[in-house]
Amino acid sequence: MSRVFVLVIGFVSGMTVGWLLFDLARAPAQEPQESAASAGLAPEIERNEGRDRQLASYRPDNRSEKLTEQDQLQDIEAERASESSTLAVQSYAVRTQDFGKLLSAYDTVSARTLEKFNERYADAIAFRTEGEFQWMEEQGFPLPEEILAAAQMSLSELRSLAENGDQKAQFLYLDRALEKVRDLRDSYLRSGISPEGLREIPEYGDALIEAAYAKGFVSKSESPFAGYLMAEFSRAAFANQYGYMAGLLYASDRGDARAHTKLRSFVREQGICEETLPAMGMYAALLETSRSRPENP
Repeated sequence: MSRVFVLVIGFVSGMTVGWLLFDLARAPAQEPQESAASAGLAPEIERNEGRDRQLASYRPDNRSEKLTEQDQLQDIEAERASESSTLAVQSYAVRTQDFGKLLSAYDTVSARTLEKFNERYADAIAFRTEGEFQWMEEQGFPLPEEILAAAQMSLSELRSLAENGDQKAQFLYLDRALEKVRDLRDSYLRSGISPEGLREIPEYGDALIEAAYAKGFVSKSESPFAGYLMAEFSRAAFANQYGYMAGLLYASDRGDARAHTKLRSFVREQGICEETLPAMGMYAALLETSRSRPENP
């Protein structure tokens, strides 16, 4: 029983930090440096002496530095994105009986793109029936064609659509920002940099700041898929298992029973006592109630 108590305390501590970050991010999307602070990045910023002014003034769509050729190209791409239709309008829903049959309807590259996306988010888009696909569509999950359309866009194009209020683009903007964080992290770790040393690398810090900025949009969503994104943010950016669990709880709370199943599996894989799950759920419910979230119509 004492072991359960210790695990619950550990979860409460992790959840408190995770939900505090979540609450701070629910405010309207602000300057990236503010999002970075709410995501726990302030200490890293303070340790980067000589970069404080640059990071404090960082804004993905309005940099103070002299424009480079790459910046000019990004501005052109962003302008194109702002003039285009939203991802939802550009795409359509492919109707099949299940996710496996859906993949067979695409070419190898497209199918692999969808598979990798699904793997990142705990099989969140792997529907098993047509009815489940319809439910996912109604709940705002990214559709296959939207995922593939986003894969052809640059980060700045997705950012522009996200800032214009396209929820699907907001989801996929965060996904792309997290992809950059993962790629940089893996690359630097392979080169011999320690996990602690990553915080001193400006490129990696900037990638975290952009991911925190993107997270600010997603945190306002009531879609269950936002929970999967929050879970991956905690895992990719901070290797925080409690934040990952909080994200799955968020998705489950919004009606995705699959997320609860994934949570139980994750708990077993991590060797966490399953007796702690009711306490975790109760704590998450109390936090949710304290935020007085308005009910869906």
